[in-house]
Amino acid sequence: MSLLNIFSTLDAPFYDQEIYGTTVEQEYHAYPVYDPVRVACDAPTVIRQWLETHPVSVEALPTTSLESLGVSLHHTLVADLNGDGQDDWLIWPESLMPPFFFAAFGDQYTVSQPAIDPYRRSDGVAPRQLPENSGIGLVYLYSDIWMTTYKTPWECVYLRNCGVGGEYCYPELNIWQMQGTELKSIFQEHVCHSNLTSLFPGGEGTTWLDGGIEHYEEGSQKEYKYSWNSEQQTYIPDPPPTPTPNFTLTPEPPAEPYFSVWDAFGEKDYAYVVEHTTSIRSADLTAEWALATLGDYYYRALALEALNRPDEALAEYVAIAEAAPDSAWAKLAALHFEPTP
Repeated sequence: MSLLNIFSTLDAPFYDQEIYGTTVEQEYHAYPVYDPVRVACDAPTVIRQWLETHPVSVEALPTTSLESLGVSLHHTLVADLNGDGQDDWLIWPESLMPPFFFAAFGDQYTVSQPAIDPYRRSDGVAPRQLPENSGIGLVYLYSDIWMTTYKTPWECVYLRNCGVGGEYCYPELNIWQMQGTELKSIFQEHVCHSNLTSLFPGGEGTTWLDGGIEHYEEGSQKEYKYSWNSEQQTYIPDPPPTPTPNFTLTPEPPAEPYFSVWDAFGEKDYAYVVEHTTSIRSADLTAEWALATLGDYYYRALALEALNRPDEALAEYVAIAEAAPDSAWAKLAALHFEPTP
């Protein structure tokens, strides 16, 4: 059996700690799942160990090193991810496994195996300028309708209820950044856009990411916005907007200094008494409930008299007497314009 045939059934490094050579059950699922990735040796580890003992010069092609091991290649991405003037290589084997990352370091390549789209579910991994001269990131999208992101392509053959779905946006955006000589995941979120143009409306190097709007069955919605954080070197969610009240707040009028015009008169604030009784109409004086109104009007006349406005005061006294001649207030008002015996 060739190395290529051995590699074709492997899915490491996700199962590096497992014992290979037999088919076993995955205990963390609701039903037994027989996984074919465990029926052979841990080939990805074998490859990595071989590459560690056989350094690849930056003058050579990494693809040649892998092909010399009998590994068929699916596709290759070449880009200078850290701006050092040397190309870095990400190579996906034909077999479904994480790609091999060759990072140029000095005169040799350092090799790792990041879990970047290991099952090739996306439309492709693309290099993209990160904000604020943070280097080149690797970006890719894929739709994950049944939450099969981390499941092997053959796993759902055994599980009829594979994936649980949910009320969230299905496409998932992934961004990886070169840190040192390795690629690290810096962003992984479900989003509501299915293309990079909509997600990055500001173009290459934009500091904000538009995750779109998620709509719920009850009619509510949630907007996803992210901004670049220089310290954390990733996009972080914007704080939720302050809700706008759907009503207008009417400022409360200033508190009155007096409980009634009688209190104001007792404090000798005669101008206040006059001002706050101006709106009383003569018709108000004849109403059934006019007792309090007559009293206010009487204090108005007294205040006018105190302010040395005798003619206006006399008119008010007469109005009280004519409006309610049998009232106590009328008798008091009459004392101010009828001669006493």
